[in-house]
Amino acid sequence: MLVALIASIAMSAPDSSAAGAFRASWPVDGALAPTALATFGAGYWSASRLAPYDGGFERSRLLPWDRPFAGWRNDRADLASTLLCGAAAYPVVLGLSDWQGGRLEFQDLEVQALMVAEIAALESGTENLAKGARFWPRPMAVGRSSASADDASSFWSGHAAGAFAAAVFAGEWFEGTHPGDPRSGWVWGAGLGIATTVAVLRVASGRHYPTDVVVGSAVGSAIGWMVPVLHRVGRPGTAAFEVDPSPGGLVAVARW
Repeated sequence: MLVALIASIAMSAPDSSAAGAFRASWPVDGALAPTALATFGAGYWSASRLAPYDGGFERSRLLPWDRPFAGWRNDRADLASTLLCGAAAYPVVLGLSDWQGGRLEFQDLEVQALMVAEIAALESGTENLAKGARFWPRPMAVGRSSASADDASSFWSGHAAGAFAAAVFAGEWFEGTHPGDPRSGWVWGAGLGIATTVAVLRVASGRHYPTDVVVGSAVGSAIGWMVPVLHRVGRPGTAAFEVDPSPGGLVAVARW
């Protein structure tokens, strides 16, 4: 369904209103990009300090609704969820298909790349900061020792957070670049359906508890919504500074 949707978008008639729907700006990105980078660095440092899981964790310390999943493991579900996360690239594919079809300028793809980088850094950084707190081990590690520090902390699910961040970003991106397009519902539905499947598989695999995927999904959705909204042209308070070529030199343009 996702492949058919992208093909449909790629073959549709050009829409000049798609260009310039999102814009980078000094007020927004001057604060957001360094914050995302700092969050990523802090999260990486926090996760790198995790000691290997030693098995000393009592099931009774888990939240009541998470306890039935302790000790569960399913490697096939783990592999399926990881492979399905590859669909998180489809917002970029949507952008590339619009650019190839003449609906977007190359600078629109540059803005999209900036937003994707900010989303990825914020999502990864916050996830690793939470993992560094070491709330509880992965379900499959409960009751056994492990030489892996990755097994020491399960909260929250990075796969679920990343999948929902991509789904919400794709929906916001498509609505901005295809205003009034009835296929918007299909973009939202496809993305959220994939993300939900990833979240369910993370629990089925024994890599995460329900609490992990619920919180991860909420955090990822918030990040995937916040970043494009801040870059949306026409948002009240949006400001931008651009340097454009002109005959004989350059012209600096400020908008607010």
